Amino acid sequence: MHINGRALNSRRTLVSRIKDLLNLEEMFRGEPSDGQHDASAAADAGKMHSLVRLKRFVAPIVSLLAAPILLAFVPTANAGWQPIRTSSNASGWQKVVCDNANAGWRSCEMGLTVVLTAAPAALAATGETTTITATVTDYYGGNVGSGTTLNWSTTDGALGAPQSATDVNGQAFVTLTSSSTIGGASVTGATSEGSGSLYVPFTDKWLAIGPTYTAWANTGAPYSCTGWSPAASTVAQGAFFTQYQNCNQNQIAYQQNRQQSAVTGQIVNVGGPIPLYQTIVITQSQGAVGTLPPPQPPKPPAPVCMVTQGSTVSSPIIGWSQNNNNGSWSLYDQGATGIATQGSAAKYEKWGGSVQYNGYTYTVGEFVVYGMSGKNQERSVWQICKAPL
Repeated sequence: MHINGRALNSRRTLVSRIKDLLNLEEMFRGEPSDGQHDASAAADAGKMHSLVRLKRFVAPIVSLLAAPILLAFVPTANAGWQPIRTSSNASGWQKVVCDNANAGWRSCEMGLTVVLTAAPAALAATGETTTITATVTDYYGGNVGSGTTLNWSTTDGALGAPQSATDVNGQAFVTLTSSSTIGGASVTGATSEGSGSLYVPFTDKWLAIGPTYTAWANTGAPYSCTGWSPAASTVAQGAFFTQYQNCNQNQIAYQQNRQQSAVTGQIVNVGGPIPLYQTIVITQSQGAVGTLPPPQPPKPPAPVCMVTQGSTVSSPIIGWSQNNNNGSWSLYDQGATGIATQGSAAKYEKWGGSVQYNGYTYTVGEFVVYGMSGKNQERSVWQICKAPL
């Protein structure tokens, strides 16, 4: 606002000047002297009428200026002044801060509030990416709307863009990609009237890798054995041999789970060892001595005794014949061997020995017949008994 071509420097100055104008009314209301009364009556009446009209116009302005207000008067001739945002609280008023920079009074709005959030809130230090959201509000928490530019900066990692502007919801976005250093980044989003910061941790990332195992170890004694085989009673008496048996055997081993850092490559154990169990079949052995007695020698086969008479007593086909006159005898075997052998004995005595011939043993069997064989010759015939050697 300008009065008489000169800008007022404050609301107080403006109020003071207007009050001075209103005080003129009191000057005209004073009692005039008798000498002046007649000469100036007409002129005074005109001036009073003008002051009454001025008071009716100025009085509301004075009342307005006398009350506390929150808006500053902006001299339009100063190109350094900026317009005030129209968004405000429910009362319709907007607070401002005033200073006298740049050779004149200047109105400045209250700062903006910038709140940053990240989703996800933390990153593995392996080049993962999060989206950072800046929510910008005015002094009263109202939405600033679209078009407010945020300048982004970070102490680590890489930002997707150096700047971004708010949308209709008063939010601006940028991406942050983690570096390979475990730690974190302080991200700042700044406007010309306020800024906000957020710390995004860069953490280690652990990946499960194959577990390790101990060797299987026996636990407890063998059980449910089959018994030793072969039995000693089946092995020749006094012979040394090895016996075997199968048994169940419980075993235990331990599994250790592990994980490895995707950032540093370090490997660490996860939890304690986990016991594992199994049952296997084992074979045991021992030395032994046989107890089987030696076999008895086989009994000789029983001899087969027989006789087959020929046409005369003197010549059987199979049998033993003796000439009783001179004691000579002959063995006949017309089967596999033919005539076995011949010999002599004492007159009138039966020969009772044995003869081995062609793989057989021949002996005299039972008496068969007695008869005459030629003139003055007596002959007896017996069975021959035949058995393999």
